[in-house]
Amino acid sequence: LEEKTLPSPIHPSHISNGDYYMIAETDHSASSAELVVTRGGLESCDPDYRVNRKRVNFYAIEYVLSGSCKVTLNGKEHHLNSGSVFCYGPHIEHQIENTGDGPLIKHFIDFNGTQVADLLWESFLKENSPCKLNNVKWLSDTFQQILDCGKLGGAHAQSLCSTLLRYTIERIETDKIANPKALTPARGSFE
Repeated sequence: LEEKTLPSPIHPSHISNGDYYMIAETDHSASSAELVVTRGGLESCDPDYRVNRKRVNFYAIEYVLSGSCKVTLNGKEHHLNSGSVFCYGPHIEHQIENTGDGPLIKHFIDFNGTQVADLLWESFLKENSPCKLNNVKWLSDTFQQILDCGKLGGAHAQSLCSTLLRYTIERIETDKIANPKALTPARGSFE
């Protein structure tokens, strides 16, 4: 992980390493485009990492690459480990807390757009709970591709990132397990 600082007040200071991207809005804005990726990254969060947000002005998907955390979405607690993915948005109060002894390593993608609510309603927001995936290799690879494309910058970064994000959301819906405790990290790595 490369050390960088993301210029945003929403990210806490208890991050030991991070690799981030921000995509500038060019010809379109988040208010008129279907799906706009604004920023994201890969973070290594210290054992004392804790986030408590009552409101944000974007949607986000976070993927736990390694470690464990407690995620509270609108008052409901979920204990997550590697292979778990969760989502929140403007009307979802949320807390994220590292519950392991070591670092919590996670990817995140922040985004907006006119079709986001409908797209997420078909998957995450319908149940408003995290999910565990059968196969995490494709998810790790895709989050890394989004990070790489976001860091490219230029005219194609937005198109590449939003295409990969749409794919990610739709594929998660077909690959998730209803109960995150049903699959251990070791079993998930072999499927």
